[in-house]
Amino acid sequence: MREPLSIQSRNNPKVKAVASLKESKYRRQSGQFIVEGSHEISVALQYNYEIESVFFCEKAHRHSLFSMLDNNVTTYQVSDAVFEKFSTRQHPDVLLCVCKQQPVRSIEKLSETDSTI
Repeated sequence: MREPLSIQSRNNPKVKAVASLKESKYRRQSGQFIVEGSHEISVALQYNYEIESVFFCEKAHRHSLFSMLDNNVTTYQVSDAVFEKFSTRQHPDVLLCVCKQQPVRSIEKLSETDSTI
């Protein structure tokens, strides 16, 4: 993992861009979505979602999940106030990532790869 970048301001353009992903309009426009929580990020990795960036609070700096990330993933250490701005939870976790959306496959294509459909 590369050295994380630090973001402390809620007005940072990157923070605003991530926070906008809480709205479907911006998720569709950007082709990105938020995954929040270490378990949920592990599942995204398991299903080969492309993680573009990871945001974490200081207490998550040595989280075991970082060893699973590609070296090209940009990581950001953020203040608690910043993390709360783009968190979707009442009690935010310490990890959040931005993933690239995968193309939607049609039922025909799914049935070719999955005999249970």
